[in-house]
Amino acid sequence: SIGKGSELVSGDFGAEGLSIEERVMHEAKLSIGDKLTIDIGGNVVTLPITSVRKVDWGSMQPNFYLILPKAALTGYPANFVSSVFISNDKAQPFYKAMSEFPTVSLLNVGDLLTQIQMVIGQLSQAIQLVLFCILSAGGLVLLASVRSTLEERLEEGALLRVLGARKALVQQALFVEFGALGLFSGVIAAAGAEACLYGLQTFLFQAQASWHPLLWGLGPLIGVTIISAIGLFASRKVLSVPPMHLLRDV
Repeated sequence: SIGKGSELVSGDFGAEGLSIEERVMHEAKLSIGDKLTIDIGGNVVTLPITSVRKVDWGSMQPNFYLILPKAALTGYPANFVSSVFISNDKAQPFYKAMSEFPTVSLLNVGDLLTQIQMVIGQLSQAIQLVLFCILSAGGLVLLASVRSTLEERLEEGALLRVLGARKALVQQALFVEFGALGLFSGVIAAAGAEACLYGLQTFLFQAQASWHPLLWGLGPLIGVTIISAIGLFASRKVLSVPPMHLLRDV
């Protein structure tokens, strides 16, 4: 049978020929009817491609890039693959019983998954550290940018307050300025994250790409909050210095 996790794309799976995985066929530029020569333990077997399969490698089911007809493998040593679930309290007795069969190889999938989870966790921590460094560097750049234009901001704020603007209006103007900058930064960050996730899902994990609306909501919100807070903190002198004190220096 074709097996779980596989889907027949074209051809006849039951024919006396090779069944090939779809991606391998495209990469090798093969088509149904082409003949492949396979060396099996020094014996050469030539068979035509009679079917193409699409394999879901994430299904955790045994699958193969090439499947040969049973008649072509007659006389060759065979290996059998199976799976079994063993609870933790029965694992040691099971391993002890299997030790009496030296030709049986056991692969503990649980240990493998634990190792993968540990590696992913370490990668996540490293990415979080890099993200923190990037955010810190961005905050320092924003502070330096505000400091470099502080004199102009002080003069603008003093002029507005002399013309009758209240301190709250000046503060709102600063918030709108930094909020717009944060909104733009958040949208750019969300777009970049969405593009990275699309690339990982499509090209690395060979999975169907999905939309992440939470990124587009949290990205601009976090950008507005952080950049507005840093900008207002760096520009606090605009609101605290009396306008007459500034105008005397002009």
